[in-house]
Amino acid sequence: MRIRPGLAVTAALGAVLLVPVLVVVALGLYGESIGFLTVGSATVEPALSIQPDRALSGSQVLIEGQRWPPRTEISLVLGKEQSGDTGNVIEVPLARITSSRSGTFAIQLTLPPALLSAAADRVQIRAEARRESGEPPLNASVDFSVEPYANVVSVNVTDAETGDRLNSANVLLRDGFGTVLASGRTDRMGIAEFAGITPGNVAAEVRKLDYRTATIELSVAATGPSRAAVLLRADPGKRLLLPFSDILDASRLRIMALDRASGLRADEILNRETAGPTATRRPFPSETHFFYLLPTVKAGAPRTVVSDPRTFESMRAWGLRFAGNLRAIVARVNLLGLSADGDVVLVTEATGAGFGHGSSTWLLLDPETGQETRRGEVLQGSFVAGFSSDRGTLYVIDNSSNQLTAVRVATGDETAVITGLPSNVLRLAPDPSGSAVYLLQAGTGTVFRVDLTLHEISGPMVSVAGATWLSTNRTGTRLYLVGPGLGAMTALYGLDGNPIVRTVPLPGSANWIWADFDGPYLYAGGGEGMDVAVLDAETLEIIDRHSTKSLSSQGDPPPN
Repeated sequence: MRIRPGLAVTAALGAVLLVPVLVVVALGLYGESIGFLTVGSATVEPALSIQPDRALSGSQVLIEGQRWPPRTEISLVLGKEQSGDTGNVIEVPLARITSSRSGTFAIQLTLPPALLSAAADRVQIRAEARRESGEPPLNASVDFSVEPYANVVSVNVTDAETGDRLNSANVLLRDGFGTVLASGRTDRMGIAEFAGITPGNVAAEVRKLDYRTATIELSVAATGPSRAAVLLRADPGKRLLLPFSDILDASRLRIMALDRASGLRADEILNRETAGPTATRRPFPSETHFFYLLPTVKAGAPRTVVSDPRTFESMRAWGLRFAGNLRAIVARVNLLGLSADGDVVLVTEATGAGFGHGSSTWLLLDPETGQETRRGEVLQGSFVAGFSSDRGTLYVIDNSSNQLTAVRVATGDETAVITGLPSNVLRLAPDPSGSAVYLLQAGTGTVFRVDLTLHEISGPMVSVAGATWLSTNRTGTRLYLVGPGLGAMTALYGLDGNPIVRTVPLPGSANWIWADFDGPYLYAGGGEGMDVAVLDAETLEIIDRHSTKSLSSQGDPPPN
């Protein structure tokens, strides 16, 4: 007589009479429960439960399901609303488990502590089973609350030089995975306190306007106080002035500015009566570009981080006045900043009378008087493509003859002429070493490298369709490309050999990107209504976003 498999199993169990039979429950990421009950009604909704439903972060929980289709794979997912973005939920897969013949399952898990960071945080556990019949998947969910830890983290922020307590400093706590645990500002005593922080190694990142960002690591216990003292070093007056402005009244403009030391926003008010056209004349020049300002030092003099407000204001004022009084029809005025010798450098692109025989002109202005000290005409079909990293040389591209010319700002002399460039060069980025430049080809987004010493052109290195802007980092080891509509930045590593390509998502498409050679950040932005993103130059993590919604777009981005 043939014995059925089910009876064979029963007989085997009976042979070990008086020995308890253990029902194995899955413990881990995968597994299934074992049962022999009949299948319940298919019309009953599946259920999900969790025990306990409230506990400390890192505690184990038991998740059980009832009334699910038998022998069906079920996915468990943890969902958590992102901090600061109401409505946006991040979901993390927890486990997959197969229901028993009775439609039940059980699994014991430790919920990821990195996702359960805030005191009394609430997350949702969802179970989902897909059906082969094409019907919608079955779902059930249950909430879990995180009890706050009985601890307090105290961060004390002071000025490294004076010892003064610093209020209104931004403090950010991150765990070892980079997840933000908490954020806040210091009070009048320079202290920021946070309760209920997940225990473990925590990094406190502190930022304040006109101070360099500082990070300190500390170990946080489950109970009791944890203290950290952070010293910030002053680095004042380093502003990246962007081509976005808002008219406040008849005499004042607000210019969007970012503090290059901290990456925080620091808008500045411009008096139109003294630093630009008055309200009764033409409006603020719509194509004037503001760029970052280096301290006023002569060639060979030691560098200093102390800015000269008088030179700063006069440079900006003369730049605006010059743009407002041009006789020609100005298409664009680029205020490049200060040259290595401390002169104001302007590049104008225009049509009409008053510009000699060229469509583009570069000028040097005395920063105190605004008097023109030197000018150079750029031939029709050519344009000033960039400024060298030492701010002593202008690079001119002539696409009609596929030629690059290097011009010394101090003398106007041509120091190098390189022929055989690729066609339709759109943008140029100098290598910080001064020995090479990178060219971006219009349309294709193809990048080439030009050795200024050997006059050799190599490439293509990479092609990023739609890229319209490129920039190098301070060490010349990376290259960044962005463009309208791309929605991401392309980073090239290993420029000496075969570059490695990495794509970094941005909050939106960026028309330009700029790497601060004297600071720790990258800046990427776009046109009207576009955010300006601040990225950490090492990790490429977006650490801040500054909206331009309150400002009107005033032209193209600052020149590279």
